[in-house]
Parts: sequence; C-alpha cells; structure tokens
Amino acid sequence: MFAVAALIAVPALVSAGDKPSTIDPELQRVAEKVLKENKTPWAAVVVLDPHTGAVLARAEHSEEEPERKDIATAADYPAASLFKIVTAAALIEKGANPDEETCYRGGLRRITKNLLTPNERLDSRCYDMATALGKSANVVFARLALRHLSPSGLRDLLDRYAFGRPLSRFLPVEPSRAVIPEDELEFARTAAGFGEVKVSVMHMAMLAASLANGGKLLEPYENPADAAKGQVIAQPYDAAMADRLREMMITTTTVGTARRAFHDRRGRSLVGQVEVSGKTGSLADKAPFRDYSWFIGVAPADNPKIAVASLVVNGPKWRIKSGLPAQLVIKAWSDREKKAAKKPVRAESAPSGKSGDQPVLAVTPSAPAAKAGPVSPKPVSSKRPPPRRIPSPRKEVLMTRSEARRALGF
Repeated sequence: MFAVAALIAVPALVSAGDKPSTIDPELQRVAEKVLKENKTPWAAVVVLDPHTGAVLARAEHSEEEPERKDIATAADYPAASLFKIVTAAALIEKGANPDEETCYRGGLRRITKNLLTPNERLDSRCYDMATALGKSANVVFARLALRHLSPSGLRDLLDRYAFGRPLSRFLPVEPSRAVIPEDELEFARTAAGFGEVKVSVMHMAMLAASLANGGKLLEPYENPADAAKGQVIAQPYDAAMADRLREMMITTTTVGTARRAFHDRRGRSLVGQVEVSGKTGSLADKAPFRDYSWFIGVAPADNPKIAVASLVVNGPKWRIKSGLPAQLVIKAWSDREKKAAKKPVRAESAPSGKSGDQPVLAVTPSAPAAKAGPVSPKPVSSKRPPPRRIPSPRKEVLMTRSEARRALGF
C-alpha cells in the first residue's frame, strides 16, 4: 500500500542556508515525502508558479541511484502521450474540428499499420478530440495527424516548444530533443506519443504552465533575485489556444486516464472543490524494463495558480505512479488556500496613547454628539439580576369528543 504524506502548514518561502529561495516548504515537503516513503526507483516532481516561472518545489528521489541529483532537469525521459498536447494544438491550428468524432479500434499499447485504416465494421469507439486527449486514444491522434499534418510541418513547430534550446540561465536544465520521422507509420506513432522524444520534468512543468499564462514558456528560477531577469523562452501557442487546450484537458481528471488519481471509488474528489486540468503519459522500455509514468497539469482549471509535473520511473514491481505525487501536492495547496480563505480578518485598532495601554477599536461617530452638561455615571449594582422564569408548558389534556362538546357549551 502506498504511503500518504502528512501536511503541515508552514511559511510560504524558505532560505537555503543564507540564500533566499522561491521554494514553498510545504509543497516541497509533501513531494519529497511521498517519493521517499514509496521508495520510488527514479522520480521527480516540479511545481511552478505559472505566471512568473518561480519554482515552488523541485523534489527528487531514487532508490536505484541515491546519489543522483539531476532527475528533474535531465532530458532522459520519453515524453510519451504528453506529446499529444503538441499534436492537438497543431491539429486545431491546421483546421481540424475538435468537436468532430473519430471512430477507431485498438492501439492501447502500440500502433500497427492496419489500425490506421478506417473500418466501419470494426471501429466501435468514437471520441471527439477532448475525450481522445483525456483518455489518451492513440489511434485517434495517429489518424488525425496523417489526415491534417505533415512531418515537416510538425518538425517546424518544435522550436516554438523550445526543443533543442537552453531553457534556463539559472538552473541546469538539459535541452529536450525530438525526432520527427518521414515514414508514414513512424510519423503517426510519433504524433500519438510513441516517438523518439526525450524531455525533462522541468520542461514539462513549463509546458503545463503555458496552459495557464497565455501560452508562454517562462524561464524557471529559484532565487527571487532572478525574478526580474526572467524571460519568455518560447511561445508555443496564443492565449486562446492555451485556454482551449486547458479546457479540453479537464477530461483527463474527470473521465480519463487520471480519474482514479483524483477521485475515490465513489467518485468523490480527492483535492476538494479544485478542478484539475492535466495530461498523463505512459511508456515502457523492455531491456532493461522501465515503466515511465507522467502527469502534468494546472490547478484550479478555471484560474490556475500552480503548475505541476510528476514523473515516476518504475521497474517490474511498483508502489505508485505519477498521479499520486501530483494529487498530494495539489491537495496540499488547495487545503492551504481553503484554510486561508476561512481565516477571520482582524479589526484595525486605534493607536494607544500611553505605553502599556490596551488597544481601543477606532470608531467613527455617525453624527456629532450634542453638547450637554456633566453626566454622573450611574452606579453599577453588584447584585446580579434574578434569572428569568420561563413558564412551564401546559399539560396536554385528553378528553373524548362528547366531553369536549360539553366543555364548549354545546
């Protein structure tokens, strides 16, 4: 059974020694705890402020390589179905109707050539683009890519997502890399998330943040002094597209591949009233066996304040996948926001005249007081007023109908 992190409210900013940091200690503690207690072979969680690029948490853990310190920043991991976000944006830009359903069959683990050919008799499942994105329907994106996109066109888009480019002057983030093949089958597989696309957790956190800030990849930083130096690294899409993708990706956590990570068996939310927009990814290598599990997302979906990227790399046996760390971090943030909203507002007090005086609430009279002579204060009685007597209720009298008629004079 996986371990769940305990949440403790602490101040919002910490210092690494004498160095100020943007790291949120509560979110950092939650992320570190869930990765460590569940003995993840390799795992990392990155949390960003999507509107500034500030790193709110950067947690890593590896049972296999305890000394490793670059899990969050190394571009060693297949993007898997996270690449469907790139494909979906390209499809909509090229005129594909996201509301139109595509019927398909198979393709859960891999895409073969015969699955790319429509068959009315066998294609029993039909999804629009939002549902296909939320349920990560591989064949839908493979077919749509062949219909609307080209290898050269998709390749040209990669620069807009900052592939092959430095991502931060302040953090050692490796550039992500992608190969878009010319072969029809391999191109379709790549568009669906099965291609040679290697990314870092930090880059995918930046991609998630772009859904919340109008489509910008902001340079990440951990030193508050670098905030003014931060810049837009790239702009994959405009604000309208960012909003549209974010709305589409809500299906991932409501009816799609991350539904169980964010809801219990009865369908109740595990993160309170916060709606989460996100995308999962899953891909496995055979020799040696490695199962890559991704979740990236933003919350709240309608007005995002945090962006999260979670990666867990497992062997044949595993305890958790990427949804749990993301869910716990978002819940910690949500619980704190809820608690802060309930905190009562203190009344302002007037300055005291002498040292040691008790503060007196400042009151503004509604009208000037009328002049009057000196008024002697009324003496205060030391006797307490007698308690108010509450009359006993009348007893209910039961009588027959004839007795009642006689009593009323009938």
